[in-house]
Amino acid sequence: MVIQIYNIYSGFLYYRITLSLEMSDEPYIWVNSEGNTNGSTGWVRSANAADAKKARESFILEGEWTKDRYGVVHTGTGDNTEWNRVTVKALQVQELPNDASHIGIDGDCGTAVAGKNAEGQYTFNIVHKASYLSVMPSHNFSNANEVKLKKIEVVTLMNSDDFLCGDYTWSTFAQLNRGLQHTTVDNGGNQVVLELNDFTIPSVDAVKADNSLWDAVRSFIVIAPGVHTFEFRYYITIDGEERQISKFVSTREYMPGYYVNVRHIFVDNSLFGGHINGNFNPKLYEINDGVPTGPIGGSMNFSEMKWYQWDADVDKPETDGVRFLPGVEDRFNITVHPGEASHSWANYPNANELYWYYTNGDIHFDQATVWTQDGGLSDQVGGAWIKKKSTILAEGKTFSSEFGADGKDFRTDIREYTDEKGYLVRRSPSCETRKVPNGKPADAESKYFFIPGFGCRNGLRDFPEHVGNNGTLAAEIPSRTAIYASYTDKNGVTTYDHGYYILKIQPYKVELLLSYMYLNNYPVQRRALAYCLFPPEWIQ
Repeated sequence: MVIQIYNIYSGFLYYRITLSLEMSDEPYIWVNSEGNTNGSTGWVRSANAADAKKARESFILEGEWTKDRYGVVHTGTGDNTEWNRVTVKALQVQELPNDASHIGIDGDCGTAVAGKNAEGQYTFNIVHKASYLSVMPSHNFSNANEVKLKKIEVVTLMNSDDFLCGDYTWSTFAQLNRGLQHTTVDNGGNQVVLELNDFTIPSVDAVKADNSLWDAVRSFIVIAPGVHTFEFRYYITIDGEERQISKFVSTREYMPGYYVNVRHIFVDNSLFGGHINGNFNPKLYEINDGVPTGPIGGSMNFSEMKWYQWDADVDKPETDGVRFLPGVEDRFNITVHPGEASHSWANYPNANELYWYYTNGDIHFDQATVWTQDGGLSDQVGGAWIKKKSTILAEGKTFSSEFGADGKDFRTDIREYTDEKGYLVRRSPSCETRKVPNGKPADAESKYFFIPGFGCRNGLRDFPEHVGNNGTLAAEIPSRTAIYASYTDKNGVTTYDHGYYILKIQPYKVELLLSYMYLNNYPVQRRALAYCLFPPEWIQ
């Protein structure tokens, strides 16, 4: 008896990006004829291979197939003469950019359970059991005409039981089903090399204007899942001159069946920003017990910094899936005006101090300095240089905690006026938007501090807010002062809002503005922004 089993590739699920599963060779599947998804015997290879260019394909198996379900194993397109073996190769080759066809021969594998449908046919979705890297570098070389990528080496920096590559075998379906890292490995290795064909590396500005330019350099690497600490070694040419650049990624877990975007930025030495304490050297890095510390691969490292909603408890930062909810006051201080933060925001500038940074801080927005916040997995550019308090005072300029503009105390000053809608408004003062120069000041390391363009997070959504020109996130400093506003409409109904000051810097402009918490209908929360809080001593 001949029966068709239909395969529907499930694809990859990470970052909602579809990765083509076209393969360079034609894949077979293995099916357990005993109908035992955990069995170690009875595995039969399909009589035909799939058309590698189809997302849905039929496989032919000879014999009688009557059970309700069968275990299925996919061993890629390499040496698939055994149902329980796959090799994640130490040397992988990708001929064309944005082409994942080589993953089948380089270690891709997966499992599925084929179930019988109403027509008596069996269908299944392959769930992949290796891990995958999607690497997309860009550059900020100021005078380069052509930058090419020739090779990528991925190396683990510390001893681990989790190898990157090797010959993987399993004795049961269930063992592979948990992920390739749970199988047995022989000839395990800690380095994978991907050879490329001179892919064009786009500039940072070009990618900001057109995201499709990532496709000119996107490179795919198959690795074994597990906990890894990586060094990425890039072999590039700049107008024909060969150069090697290293980037480091802190320890994290790479899950089976997922792929991770890796976005690194290569820059001129002249464009490296100074470290926040003035001793940053882009050519130097430390490795302690195999773990990179300090600047990562030439990028300022802000990976240890945490996000907090308004004056949350210090041990209650915002994390994925945890948002401010009614009654959860340790994640949100409901202090109303007049008042000062007393928890995570307690050591940040008050309203008056923020005004003097705005006025006398000689603020610059720098669109070249590179920094990272996710352990080096993805580089970012953009941030603000602002004079330290000590610099402002040393230059004989005003800096006060007790008063702001016109000698008035921004912490308690309430302005009253009628707005264009005829509402009576009582609120704390704000300042007009003004222009700022772009670039890095000449004496930045000694007299200024750097605030990355973190933007902020909306407590009700998972993407950043306060995006500036060309997608650049704003650099923002929150104030510890709780501010106040009320609006009385023509019917005499008064609405109260509470919030805080934010110094918001974007390309070419800076604002000292009021950010409202909209708690007039507390405990029904309407908006709760979270900010990445830096050590307060940076700005002194």
